Order: sequence, then structure tokens, then C-alpha cells
Amino acid sequence: MYLRGFKFGILYFLAICYGWGQGDANLLLQYNRGPDLDGFYHPWNFSMQTSLNRINTNRDYTVPLLGIGLGLQVQHHFSKSFGLNTGAHFTTYNYRYKLQDNNSTDQLEFLELPLSLRLYPGRRLFFEFGTAYHLFLKGKNSEIVDFENNSKRYPQGLFQNAFGLFLAIHYNLWKGVHLSLSYRRIHKNIDPTLTQSNSFRGLSLGLHYYLKNPLRRPTK
Repeated sequence: MYLRGFKFGILYFLAICYGWGQGDANLLLQYNRGPDLDGFYHPWNFSMQTSLNRINTNRDYTVPLLGIGLGLQVQHHFSKSFGLNTGAHFTTYNYRYKLQDNNSTDQLEFLELPLSLRLYPGRRLFFEFGTAYHLFLKGKNSEIVDFENNSKRYPQGLFQNAFGLFLAIHYNLWKGVHLSLSYRRIHKNIDPTLTQSNSFRGLSLGLHYYLKNPLRRPTK
């Protein structure tokens, strides 16, 4: 019974793929349907973004503060409902320690290189999930942390490059302007005896501007 059901599922899947591959002309002849007039999309699109980040470490003795982000993105659509996205974002993570002998704040700077999938259930709304490589640039504290150099900047090697995952929802506000909300998580194991952490998680609110309006049909 299970084998018969599996074979039926395979045949049904192949029939759907065959129907997709026929094109609008054959569909018009066989099913009296024309092409989807709302099926347009921009194969390539570019966007600029800014964001507010509320990212914290995975330690229970830190409190998240607001950070900022700026970036550029490149998007490629394979169809109206599916696409890939990549880019480069400069972003900061800010947080405060709440220890008995440490009430200082950290500011860490990363260059984020994302690669994600985008799914479009509608023209104004889409979902995104993917991974990002976080290239650590520099980090500093509000107090002196490098006593050898009498500096507030953390020494190299304490914070490291790391991969992370993110989930996001985007909504088109007007023309090429989008608003996004994403959850981000980075995990990197380091010495657990250190006060600092290389693991982070939190929310990011983004504002995006696309050079090509996704609500407007591409001009030939």
C-alpha cells in the first residue's frame, strides 16, 4: 500500500513539473488559460539598507543596547515567487555588562556577508532565511581593557570571525521601500572562563530601498 502511494506521489509530481514546463502557449490551447498578467518580476534588483540592531550575547550578565547597520544587497529572481540574495553589511553590536565589578559597555563592529533564500507568497510580502559570515573588524569597551597599550580597544584574537543564521520577514511599504524584521543568531565556541563571548542573538529592524520597484512591470 505504501509503495503504491509512493508511486502515485511520484507520478503526480512529474505531472505537475510537466505542466509547468509546457509554457503559456500550450496552457492556452489545452486549458483555455492565458499567461499570468501579474507574473512579472525583475530578474536582478539592487537595494540599500539601514538597520537598528538589538543584539545581545548568550551570557546572562549582559544587556543589549541599540546598534546600527548599513549595507548593499544584490537579489536574483528565478521566478515571481523564489529568489536568492547576497550583499555586504557593516553592522555594530552594543551591549552592557551587569556584573558587580563591571558595568561597562562593548561596541563590536562586523562586516556581514549574507547568502539567503527569499520566498514570495505575495508581491508586497516575502520571507527570507539564510546564513551570514561575520568578519570581525574591531571591538572596544567604554573602559580600558588593553592595559599593555593603555587602550579601550580589545586585542586581536579575543573576538573571532563566525557564521550565523537568520530569519526575516519583509513588507513593501511604498514603491521600492521595504521594512524588515529579522532574528539573528551567531554561535562560536571560545574559552568559557572569559567574560567576553563570541555568541550573539537578537532582533534587527531594517529599512530597504530597491532601485527597481517590485510593484512595477519591467520595461523591455
